[in-house]
Amino acid sequence: MEQNYEIFRSIASKLKYIASSHAFFQNVIEQTHDAVMIIDEDEQVLFWNRSAERLLGYSDKEVLGKRIPIFNDPEFIKLAIKDVADKNEARVQEIIGKDNSGEPIDLEINIGGIVDEEGKIIAYSILAREIGVRKRNEERLRYLNVLLTAINDVNQLINRVSDIDTLIQNAADRLNDTQLFIDVSIGLQRDPDSNNIVLVGHCGVHGTESWRITLEGSGEGPDCVKSVAKSMKTAIVNGTGEKCAECHRNCDHEGYSSVIIPMKHRGSLIGIFNVCFSPGHVIYKEEISLLEEVVTDLTLARVKMLAEDILAESKDRFSSALFAARSGAWDWNLKTGELAWSDGLERIFGFGQGEIKLTHDALLDRVHIEDRHKVADATDACLKGKKEYDVEYRVVWPDGSNHWIREAGDILLDQNNEPSRMLAVVSDISKRKVLESELRKALDKAQVRQIRAADS
Repeated sequence: MEQNYEIFRSIASKLKYIASSHAFFQNVIEQTHDAVMIIDEDEQVLFWNRSAERLLGYSDKEVLGKRIPIFNDPEFIKLAIKDVADKNEARVQEIIGKDNSGEPIDLEINIGGIVDEEGKIIAYSILAREIGVRKRNEERLRYLNVLLTAINDVNQLINRVSDIDTLIQNAADRLNDTQLFIDVSIGLQRDPDSNNIVLVGHCGVHGTESWRITLEGSGEGPDCVKSVAKSMKTAIVNGTGEKCAECHRNCDHEGYSSVIIPMKHRGSLIGIFNVCFSPGHVIYKEEISLLEEVVTDLTLARVKMLAEDILAESKDRFSSALFAARSGAWDWNLKTGELAWSDGLERIFGFGQGEIKLTHDALLDRVHIEDRHKVADATDACLKGKKEYDVEYRVVWPDGSNHWIREAGDILLDQNNEPSRMLAVVSDISKRKVLESELRKALDKAQVRQIRAADS
């Protein structure tokens, strides 16, 4: 190794503007995390540092005086150094190489020329860095960004589509369009008095299956889905369970995996959401969080439509029993100014139960000052009949914390076709907003790294 230092020092001493010393190479080159290699014009290895040994699995004794064995294409390094010599500039590139065991390894390599006093290239430096983790993280971020965009599109569908069957099918189609899943299946309790979950929205490889699953987890349908109906807990299924052997889905044979999420309301099952992934897909925890968010949104849409049906029949207020723990609703009488609300609404706006008599002004007082114009504009547009009420904004709790709220609803007209009441379903979307913000920041950082790498 000492001899190798002398070779490297002799070559690098010819570099302009760098004062070389044994201590410099000992401290900088040998201790760097990047693999550092020096080759001559005949592609023979002259220097190989410890990081190269750790990263690639070859000791210096195994490679000195030989060609670098890490490139899958034997012509790659010859063409690369020719390119460096012709353009007189370093070359940065991402490649898939191989280590001493033959395993593939993702590398970012920087190939540059080492010149003498006259500017003539006498050797080539190769710096290599393992970027597998970074690439996987960037791929994960791109994946989650595609999913997040689709979920936001589903949110827009919720207020544009008034028929629940059409909404659920459109949601399944939009998620399937991402090509992140090979199957999207969404079942609903079609009638509140029914004991069955039936397949309402579907797109993908399981095109021939049907569901008629009881709320207790029996009936017709995949065993994994029935199991989730019984447990009412989110499940990740890889198709290798004992009950999977006779299932017509053949997940084990095809290598599929699934995430199955119950659609719950007030502790009762009202539907089941199931997505199936391509073989080999690693399921991210953020992915499950996003899928649970879209399930929450679809559940609220179902509840809202049921509430509107009941309201249309009874001409009465929303029943507080229709809204889940993370949601609420208000019914604003535009003639009298009276506001009726569900049990969950106080908590969403940071009030204790019974702490305050809720009025529309009291709710507006909690809206973040920077978002009040959005709420006012959305309310005004709805009252003028220009569009349905749909707005996302922040509320400020007494402890100073910000929470994201989404309100979606519409107006009811009286017999003279004048607005008489305004109804809205309210949900806390803080969790989704935090995740969305984190994904955006991570994507921005990944893009900056890519730009810097391209410019270097």
